[in-house]
Amino acid sequence: MSSVSRRAVFSFAVAFLLAVAVPGDVQGTHSDGSYDIPVWFKWNKRVLDVLIIPPNRGTLTSLEEDYMAAIWDSVTQWQNAINKYSPALANAVRINLYVLGQGTTPTDPEIVITADASKGTMLGVAVRVTDGKCVVDNSRLFVTPLSYRDMYNVNGQEYGHCLGLDHVGGDHPSRDIMNGNYPYAVGGQNPFQCISNLDVRGLEKVFGLTSGTSASISASSYQGIPAGCGN
Repeated sequence: MSSVSRRAVFSFAVAFLLAVAVPGDVQGTHSDGSYDIPVWFKWNKRVLDVLIIPPNRGTLTSLEEDYMAAIWDSVTQWQNAINKYSPALANAVRINLYVLGQGTTPTDPEIVITADASKGTMLGVAVRVTDGKCVVDNSRLFVTPLSYRDMYNVNGQEYGHCLGLDHVGGDHPSRDIMNGNYPYAVGGQNPFQCISNLDVRGLEKVFGLTSGTSASISASSYQGIPAGCGN
């Protein structure tokens, strides 16, 4: 593990947690027919290095292979959403993705994604550390029978926090990747949560393309990827 990652373990500042909600707990829109997402923090840079740390350095088990695929797919899906919903943001911000042990890796990454089965009942944790970096700890993925889709959804949200986003307001809509309560029983072929145009609007504020500390969108305009997410 890099020196930055080691420092992160000992310098926690504030964290976001993802818990399991009661299955079938579907939220509607706000009373005014809109959705919103607050900004958690803002980056003062527009180039981010993201380092994924595999579960071990040897041959991966089938579960660990699913984990690595889910991590990679959920992170790259965020970039797909940025490209789709905000070409201006895609042009302004560059996110470099690395895997430890595969080629050259950064010595001082802004975001580190790892797994540590020691965080109690939380599915995942996003921790912003005192030097401004952010760590995703997918803490239950190897001690809870999560499927590939569960891993995708959990990491997708924690990575969204490290990009700078809070939970969607009032857990509306339940299908959004940034919904703070996981609305499914883990272990099955659950729907993919949506990385949405609402989330990308929030990132425009995180990186300073638009002003303010919260983004909103009408429920009728809400869109997300992948196709069929949340259905």
